[in-house]
Amino acid sequence: MKTQNRANQDLEEILEHVPAVVFRLSKEENGWRTWYVNNTITTYGYTTTEFMDGAIQWFDIVHPDDKTVLVQTINDYESRKIDEFRLYYRIITKSGDSVPITEYNTANRDSNGQVYCYDTVILSNSQSESGQLLIKDYYKQQLVLNDILMSLHDSDLDNAIRITLDRTGVYLDTSRVLLFKDAPDKKTCRVVYEWCNKGIPSYKAMNDVISYTTDIPEVYKAMESTGVMLVNYSEIPENSAGEFEKEEVIAAAIFAVYLYGQRYGFICFDDCIIKRKWDQDTARFLKNISNLISTVLVRQRAADQLEVSRKTCEAVLDNIDSYIFAEHLGSGEIIFANRAFRQAFGTDCIGKPGMDYFPAASGAGNPSPAYSFINKPSSGNKIYETYCGKTDEWLAVDEEIIPWIDGQMVRLVTCYDMTAKKLYADAIERQAFLDHLTGLPNRFRCDVDLQEAMEQSAISGKSGCVFL
Repeated sequence: MKTQNRANQDLEEILEHVPAVVFRLSKEENGWRTWYVNNTITTYGYTTTEFMDGAIQWFDIVHPDDKTVLVQTINDYESRKIDEFRLYYRIITKSGDSVPITEYNTANRDSNGQVYCYDTVILSNSQSESGQLLIKDYYKQQLVLNDILMSLHDSDLDNAIRITLDRTGVYLDTSRVLLFKDAPDKKTCRVVYEWCNKGIPSYKAMNDVISYTTDIPEVYKAMESTGVMLVNYSEIPENSAGEFEKEEVIAAAIFAVYLYGQRYGFICFDDCIIKRKWDQDTARFLKNISNLISTVLVRQRAADQLEVSRKTCEAVLDNIDSYIFAEHLGSGEIIFANRAFRQAFGTDCIGKPGMDYFPAASGAGNPSPAYSFINKPSSGNKIYETYCGKTDEWLAVDEEIIPWIDGQMVRLVTCYDMTAKKLYADAIERQAFLDHLTGLPNRFRCDVDLQEAMEQSAISGKSGCVFL
C-alpha cells in the first residue's frame, strides 16, 4: 500500500500541471473507472473528487448524441489492437454547455495482450493546432517518465528496464532501443536489454560481444569524454561505419549510463528506417531517460530501503534539467536543491530561505508585478510564470506542498524553462494576427477585437457601430 501511495504521488507530481485534462481510465462491468484525473477538469466545472469517488464517470459527461458512435469506435480500435488513436466528440460541462473536444488515447495492455487501462488527454478544439501538438507531445513524454518513476518502486529491475525501453521506443517510433553493459576491462560490451520495433531484426541475434576499439571507436571516445553521441542520417562516423552497416543503422542517439558514478555501459536508440536528424528537445528527453535508467540500476543495488528512497529521489531530481528545490514548511529554509538549481544559484543555497530566490514562494503572499499567475493559488499549490534575471530565462514556477522522503511536509518548487515556448507563442500570435507585409492587424485580429467589443457591450449596455 505504501508503494502504491508513493507511485500515486509521482503520477500527480508529473501530470498535474499538464495544460489539458488527463485521465487514466479502465473499462469495467459497471462503467468506466477513473484511476486518475488532473485538476484541469475544473475547467469544465467538475472536481477531481467527483470522478475519483465514482459519483461521476467519464462517459457521463459525453454528449448523449455522441455516445453510441463513441462506444463503437473504441471497441473497434481495441479489437484491431490499435493502441494509439484520437476521438472527436462533445462533452457536457457542469453548467450544461456543449464543448467540442479532441481526445488522444494510449491503450495499456497486460502480458496477455488485453487492454487494462487507457491514458487519455482531452483538448478543447478552441486551442490552436500548434498548441495541441505541443501538449500532446509533452503529455506522451510525461507518460514515459511516469511509467519509469512508477517502476522505481518495484524491486524487479528487469521489469523497470522493460518498461523504460518499451515506452521510449514506442514514443520515438525508433527501430531499436538497446542497453549495453561494459565488460570489467571496459574494452568490450554486450547487449543486456533490447526493444525492437515491428519488422526490425534483433541486434542480440547478430552480435554477442562488441569491441570498443575495433568496432565502434568513436562511440567509445564519446562515452569516455561527454557521455553523449548523436549520429544524424548521412553522418555515420568513419571508423564505426562497418558496424553501423552490419546492423543496418542509419542514425543513432547514444548516451552513457552510470552505476554509482562509474560507467555501467550505454543506451542506444537506433534508426534503421527513419532518416532522423536529432533535435535538441528529443536529445534532452533521451538524456533524461538514460539518467533515469542509471537511477534504476542504483536502486537495484542498494540494501537500505530508506537510503534507497533518498538516493533515488535525489538522483531523479538531480538528473532533471529544471530548477527544483524543497523548503521546510516551518522555517522556509531550503533542505534540498537539485544539481541544476545549485549550478545556477550557488551551492550555498542549502539552509537559506527559499524566498531569497523566488519571492512568490514560501507562502510570501501575492507575488510582485513581475510574476504572472497561470492558475489561482489555492490549498498551498500555485503556478506562476516569471522572468529570472540571473539566468535570463522565462520560468514556469510550480509550488506544491508534499511529504518529503523522511515524512516531513515540504514545499516543492519546480521551475521549468519556458523561454523558447514563450517566444514561439509570441511568434505564432504575430503570424496569426498581423499581415506579414504591412505589419498591420489582419481580419483575424479584427474578428477577435470585434468579439471582445461585443462582449464588453453586452456587459456595459453601451452600443457602437462598425464601418467597412
